Amino acid sequence: MACIEARTIAHTHITLAAASALILEQQLTTCCHCVYTYIPIQVYIEAYHSVPKGTCRRLVKTMAWLFFGAWTAFPILFITGPEGVGYMSVYGSLICHAIADLLSKNLWGLCGHELRIKVGWGWVWTQLSLY
Repeated sequence: MACIEARTIAHTHITLAAASALILEQQLTTCCHCVYTYIPIQVYIEAYHSVPKGTCRRLVKTMAWLFFGAWTAFPILFITGPEGVGYMSVYGSLICHAIADLLSKNLWGLCGHELRIKVGWGWVWTQLSLY
């Protein structure tokens, strides 16, 4: 009888330790996610306020939406795809990953290039107007 109680107590302690470790892991993951989300938000806010009004600010907003939207799509696609719970077919997952990849890298890069041109030419025109 005492052996069964000791085994039950040991099993309870192991279960509580595993639950505590899982909660700690979730808290650390949430904290890291918040830090990795907070820094880009601060960068986009600073960029928004440091570029000229009008087209440049719209480009920064577009880049922020592309960044957060497309990069949020990858974990969602992983979970819903065949690697995760399998709601999507292999071909659907490939197509959606290709679209998210185009948005997150190529379209964002084009917007960044356009922003660099707009800000660069604005700087050139202000320098030329000084003379």
